[in-house]
Amino acid sequence: MKILVGSLDRDSGRVIRRGRIGYCPQEPILYERLTADEHFALFGRGYGMAPHEVEVASGEIYRILDFEEYRSSRVEELSGGTRAKLNLGLALLPDPDVLLLDEPY
Repeated sequence: MKILVGSLDRDSGRVIRRGRIGYCPQEPILYERLTADEHFALFGRGYGMAPHEVEVASGEIYRILDFEEYRSSRVEELSGGTRAKLNLGLALLPDPDVLLLDEPY
């Protein structure tokens, strides 16, 4: 899975990726002192998204995953379940063609 998302080099063979890939790792990549909104902004920049695109996409993710009330909460204040929702939401942010889930729940 890590080879598919580009976080680990392959030893042999070939990997062909087309389209956008969303990756939800087993261990969330979350920063304790950042809020959920700050995570979306940070990851959105990494995905090359404009701030307005991040705002629209994250708003939809908050609504669908039902955790909008935690937008301004720092990760250190979130329950494990809400952290898992944020982790999944970050993978969904760029509207991926393929979503890889590594034991997200």
